Amino acid sequence: MKITLLRACAEDRDFGLSKLLQAVAGVLTELGLEIDEIDLNDPEIPFFAGRSDGSGKTAEIFANIRASAGIVIAASAPLRMIYAAALRFLEYLRLPECGSAFAGKNCMLIVAAPDDGGEAEALEYLSRALSVAGAFDSVRIGLREGAADLENNAENKEIVEKQTEDFYRYVRQNRKFIVPKPWERLQEGMPFTKTEISPPAMTVSEIYEKLGIDENDTGRDEEIREIARLFDEKYSQHNEEGGRASGVAGEAGRVAGPLAGPDNPAQRAKGKTCRELTEALPGRFNPKEAQELAAAIVVSVSGAEAFEGWLDIRNTKCAYRAGRPDTDPDMTILADAAAWGDVLMGRFSAQKAFMTGRLKVRGNFALLRRFDRLFGMKGE
Repeated sequence: MKITLLRACAEDRDFGLSKLLQAVAGVLTELGLEIDEIDLNDPEIPFFAGRSDGSGKTAEIFANIRASAGIVIAASAPLRMIYAAALRFLEYLRLPECGSAFAGKNCMLIVAAPDDGGEAEALEYLSRALSVAGAFDSVRIGLREGAADLENNAENKEIVEKQTEDFYRYVRQNRKFIVPKPWERLQEGMPFTKTEISPPAMTVSEIYEKLGIDENDTGRDEEIREIARLFDEKYSQHNEEGGRASGVAGEAGRVAGPLAGPDNPAQRAKGKTCRELTEALPGRFNPKEAQELAAAIVVSVSGAEAFEGWLDIRNTKCAYRAGRPDTDPDMTILADAAAWGDVLMGRFSAQKAFMTGRLKVRGNFALLRRFDRLFGMKGE
């Protein structure tokens, strides 16, 4: 699956855009996407002349965009406006033969600005231009020059990685019904803030009604049904004292929730903590799925019950060890206790949990697909 990256900035003043794009590209590459980068500073791209002759550099770029699953548009923002090369390129969206290339595409917007600001205005300009072309403005990141060194700013790095993973999910699932992500303000020396959006108090049935979908018609678009379920889950009210019914509840971190029967993993997990369930994973290990596999998989759990351990897989055998391995792991799973508890209890597969944003993955993404088979994760 291919992503087109459109980049527009001055070589000597990119306000940290290059470092930001390096981090974004790293995450997308880890997730198995191919990135085709196009420099909009290319002198072969002519200034807008009111028409497209269907040949040359411009035609090549829009053919590339049509063949891509998603688009990343990254630009610097001098003088509180996107860089001139990006402005020139956006002129082509006025042409039906060019603007149609963006129709239905999920886009990630990235803007880098000087420390005195301008990222908000530039993001808004980009968003409006793309909406006219029928594109989905699904993820926005705004960055100021002082925040460019992500390696020395763990909070900002976490934000960028999470937003990039969100974009991957939108593209991978080809979502067409998206509430745009608020843009991210990243500034050196200041706590992270983001635009707050009050969530609508809507049930699944109300969302179906609003979208004109027959809730009982199983033949309708399953993708929209999934998103409706996610909305319902995200915006439902939870009992903070009792914890989530499907996760790890309370300060004691004990697994709670309805149990469907003796064959349900939740029945076997009754009364155990996330740590205990993770330590017991070697007992669920399927050696037939581990032929010729040698891997170190770290599990890092936060929230109500925080711990870290790793699964040592080699020679069709598996062992759990506390802490981290001496060398870099092949894959790291990061999740809060509630989400990881859902996976361990069989309510969600690890891959499903990742695709819905319940957990994060670093390293060899291909191992996540194999993880569910290795340990019999058969959730939704």
